[in-house]
Amino acid sequence: MEDKDNPAYVVVGLDWQVDYEKFATATLAIQKGAHFIGTNPDLNIPTERGLLPGAGSLITLLEVATRVKPVYIGKPNAIIMDKAVEHLGLEREELIMVGDNYLTDIRAGIDNGIPTLLVTTGFTKAEEVADLPIAPTHVVSSLAEWDFDEN
Repeated sequence: MEDKDNPAYVVVGLDWQVDYEKFATATLAIQKGAHFIGTNPDLNIPTERGLLPGAGSLITLLEVATRVKPVYIGKPNAIIMDKAVEHLGLEREELIMVGDNYLTDIRAGIDNGIPTLLVTTGFTKAEEVADLPIAPTHVVSSLAEWDFDEN
């Protein structure tokens, strides 16, 4: 039975219609003991307008307001990667994790034993690649540069 005033879980992701009341409801529920789940820690998302707040920005607001750290279930955490590998039925070495955000997409591959392809058209820029703590397996400036048949 659903109890809107006392939920067991608060799951926070990207919400284009977020408002103060939603944050207040989530804050109170977490303070009362609801499990705090974050979908992913992406602080920004690239759009035609520029970098906009991502799910991680919304989650961080609630983390600061409640002083409770969320459990992330999305990239780069093993939970989502293990399920994806299981679903595909392939070996990790046969896969490639493609993304434009080193902190989530590429770390998901690196941290979970999957080769990576960083595309520098989004969050992580080409000039940042040299300073990354662990290099991606491959780096391209556009997916058009990648030959999926050869790799």
